[in-house]
Amino acid sequence: MISAALHDLGTQARHTPDVVPGMDALRWAQRRCEYSVATPLPTDFERRLRDESWQRVTMRPWPLPFRGVAPVDLTDRYRALTLRLHQWDQDGQRWAPAPAGDNRLDATDGAVSSRPQWRHSRTATVAEQQANPAQVPTEWVRQPIGNEVSACALKPPVELRWHGLPGCRYTVELRDNLFFAPFDLSQPERYQWVGDDHMDLEDGHRWATWGDGARLRLYLRPRTWKIWARTIAHYVAVNFFEMYYSDEVFTRVYWDRPPFEPVRQNIVVTGESAEIWYEWFGGLYCSYDQGIEWAFEHSVTAAEMRHEIVQQQWWSPCAAYVLMDVEGAVLVIDAVAPQPGETVLGIEREDLVSGRASRVWAVQQADVSSVYPTQAVGTYIAEGWY
Repeated sequence: MISAALHDLGTQARHTPDVVPGMDALRWAQRRCEYSVATPLPTDFERRLRDESWQRVTMRPWPLPFRGVAPVDLTDRYRALTLRLHQWDQDGQRWAPAPAGDNRLDATDGAVSSRPQWRHSRTATVAEQQANPAQVPTEWVRQPIGNEVSACALKPPVELRWHGLPGCRYTVELRDNLFFAPFDLSQPERYQWVGDDHMDLEDGHRWATWGDGARLRLYLRPRTWKIWARTIAHYVAVNFFEMYYSDEVFTRVYWDRPPFEPVRQNIVVTGESAEIWYEWFGGLYCSYDQGIEWAFEHSVTAAEMRHEIVQQQWWSPCAAYVLMDVEGAVLVIDAVAPQPGETVLGIEREDLVSGRASRVWAVQQADVSSVYPTQAVGTYIAEGWY
């Protein structure tokens, strides 16, 4: 059996000691992944991503450590997220998809949606663990994690499992999706392989293969969304002789990750519930997602647009140009391919005998825009952003 626990590389642990005497608090905050032409990411962003993600965090009195990044949970928000197992074909000297090797996160109860496919399972919730003192030591108690009781609605972590494997060497592919950066380790020439010391690994692609019985942790990078924000501001121009209204369109383009915290996206549901708002390039429909609206309202891009709208006003002793109202922002969102230089995956392998873990990081090296073409996420409205 091969097992793989999944983690969200775009999050970061926030640990608060002694919230209750002897009990700590923990939540996973969303990293600032927003960037634009005017506000690029820091130059050391990728390095810090690899440095901080695998670090362990303890939460008293809970005896088991957490990772420094949030787990991917068993939720319908990631519906159809698919990891495909590949096995080495010794006759053809090539990688080929393993028979029935797709593992799809479709059902919230961990059931198999298609009988030939492999299972995924979830861990017990804190309430389930604390309700079974006969099976779990009584010191296994903890405060609820901040993401479990908020609009993030974090569910128990998911673990993928492949049973009854017939081959000797395996690797994995994350199929194209809207939530995490896709990758295909059966095409190792697309990636540069680095260690925790940020040095290139010789024959690093061999670190991304394993045999039956492997226990893995996969650190997935959130998918990059390209967001075009558009709003209309209404002004009134006044002078000694007349008063008239004027509309101005403000647009911005920026890139960000799918919202996770404090309000998580739910595009699987909200993308199917478009409503009539107002005319948008000949169409009349937008969707509404609370996570997308919250993320835009608190983005650097929205702050810059607010500043531009206010600064557009002017006045003189004889005339004035005054802001009256701002409409809701329309957000056209696309999912774009990973860019060269981005860390798309971290692989942590745990030795079954010693318990020691080693990691390797896959950094995108090739242009894969033709392999993973831009996908439309949807058109969303952010009404209260101003």
